Amino acid sequence: MLAAAPTATLPEQTSTPSGNTLDRPVSNPLTAIIDGDDTDLKDCVRQALGDQRYTELVSQPPAAKDMELAGPCLAGEEPPGQSQDGAEKSTMSPRPESNPLTAIIEGNDSDRQDCARRALGEDRYQELRSRAPTEEETQIAGPCIAGELQAGPREPEQGEPGRSGGETSLDSNPLIAIIVGTDSNRQDCARRALGDDRYEELRSRAPTEDEMQIAGPCIAGERQAGPREGEQGGPGRSGGETGVASNPLVAIMEGDDDSLKLCIRQSLGVDIYEQLRSRPPTQAEMDIAGPCWGGDRTALECPATNDVTSTAWIVENTLFDRHYWGIETPREGRQGAYESTGSADPRVIQLADGSYRMYFAGGDLWEVTWVRTATSTDGVNFVLHDARILDVPRGSNGGGAHTSFVPLDDGSWRVYSSTRDPNDRHILSYTTEDGLQLVQEPGRRLTLSEVGGGDFGSPYVISDPAGGYRMFLTKVPDGEEIGQVGGNSTTWIVSAISDDGLNWTMTDQVIDKAQRPSVLVNDDGTIELWFTFGMNAGLLRMKDVMHDGDLSMSEIEFMNIKAGDVDVHRIAGGGYRVYGGFGNVNEGGSIRVLRSVTVPWRVELVYLGMNRDPEGEILGVCISGTSDEPIKLEAHLSLKERIPIDTRIVNPVDFAPFSTTLIHVGDEAYRDVWLTVTSGDYVQEFRLTNYVPTVD
Repeated sequence: MLAAAPTATLPEQTSTPSGNTLDRPVSNPLTAIIDGDDTDLKDCVRQALGDQRYTELVSQPPAAKDMELAGPCLAGEEPPGQSQDGAEKSTMSPRPESNPLTAIIEGNDSDRQDCARRALGEDRYQELRSRAPTEEETQIAGPCIAGELQAGPREPEQGEPGRSGGETSLDSNPLIAIIVGTDSNRQDCARRALGDDRYEELRSRAPTEDEMQIAGPCIAGERQAGPREGEQGGPGRSGGETGVASNPLVAIMEGDDDSLKLCIRQSLGVDIYEQLRSRPPTQAEMDIAGPCWGGDRTALECPATNDVTSTAWIVENTLFDRHYWGIETPREGRQGAYESTGSADPRVIQLADGSYRMYFAGGDLWEVTWVRTATSTDGVNFVLHDARILDVPRGSNGGGAHTSFVPLDDGSWRVYSSTRDPNDRHILSYTTEDGLQLVQEPGRRLTLSEVGGGDFGSPYVISDPAGGYRMFLTKVPDGEEIGQVGGNSTTWIVSAISDDGLNWTMTDQVIDKAQRPSVLVNDDGTIELWFTFGMNAGLLRMKDVMHDGDLSMSEIEFMNIKAGDVDVHRIAGGGYRVYGGFGNVNEGGSIRVLRSVTVPWRVELVYLGMNRDPEGEILGVCISGTSDEPIKLEAHLSLKERIPIDTRIVNPVDFAPFSTTLIHVGDEAYRDVWLTVTSGDYVQEFRLTNYVPTVD
């Protein structure tokens, strides 16, 4: 049975329909029908889409699928389906299915024919007698199909404004019907939406798709112009703000959908949002705000509460980095300049005299073939010792640095370690009285054929409060090795049980996508399992691990810190001390000593959806609670190198609550994006990829 992979708790993304049709673009022909007065067309669309989807489109723009389903209605055909008596419904004149505009082109409505002819141009209009229109042509002629745009003057005669007068004819410019027409309201609407310069340019060239989108509401007659620019007291540049017609976003900004307005304000920023009250938006600004009204992005709305706590960490020490070993020359032939240098894989035991000993790998880890030791009187500050264990050649049956120590009843220890040779991977055990002189026990505790998969390692063994022993270890798929170049396709933590610590049987318990376990037995007999989701991922905890059954029933939480190959211990006062690897292939590794603290504030990451500039996913950050000191949020590439992306300082007075947004771009270069939150000595670290559901 597979346990469910832990994911960040994300809020359900919902959108609140608004009765205000200005909350969405209205230049679309389907929208023009839904908002219009033609009951036959509306009934046709309702039948094609269904009542529920039709009602949804009252407050949101149609999708491409909606346009496809409603296409016959737009073209004056019958909708798909049957009438109530089983006969095919024929309330509209049939037409060839290959040409949705044929109903107009071959019909008797001269106004719509002139409208379509001028929108599309004479040549293209004639072509559509023998072929189907493109989606772009349908969009251009949409207002004509919907009956929302009446034809203007016909193509000018010789000497009238037109080709001979330096301006385009009606057939080359879909907006010319307005520009050279007599509808002053629509002319003022288009002029204010596009700006005077661009409006005048369109007398001599065809509009772009962006310009059609901006002026779409004017073409469809859904927006009326306010007083002309410069009229005393009228809204405009001289009045401080523009009217609705001058700004395609102003319908939202002045509407009733507070969540949609907040989404746009967060997308554009407060300064630009306020500027758009007095000027039309640029196409770039329209693109940035687009995901909000398109339903691809939601607003960040943080709960206002001060009664919260969370776990933060104090970095008590950083030990044995590559500089400690004198490694200053980049290594060749590795994934990074200092891959496998420094230190990693700590295990710490407390000795009979109350002191501590750490076992770890240190130096150039491609060359070192033994496990080093260091001692400490306080569990924080360690001194390297000459004593070493498991000093055997690479490729032999000796154990590697991923050791696990289990105290025995007579005061001695049993040590478990997986062998270094991936071609003959198995787990061995040793006994020791002092933790330094190890005696290998005969036989193998587990072999690859028993565990299954392509490779396994990192055994962690505990005395089970229910009796006997339990082992948790990392496993990878067939054909793969743990830690291979490029990473593993997936990993699992699997478990085994034993009555005597020597003879082991695999269980069905599995944690999907997890690796590098550390297991803690609490005083009340409950078991906690700490692990990571990858070499570069953050630390997680599974509380109250069951003795048998499906581990997916156990609660999993992010511990808001980066640490690999951890060893976790309880300390006085109920907190935790974590010894964990820290670093990357470019800087090398070190061992951090971390102590948990409970703080009266909480940081929550919320997935918001898509972002346009830059393209990618976007996360929101909420901070609630209280703090005596400012809180610093720093987003950066690579936790150790700290390549900055964004930094923000939050003062306690801003906790009402504080909210901000962080960009996470979902390409390979941005896979290791981290957010570090610090307040005084307290730190939390979040790997943003863990909170983006579309990026593995």
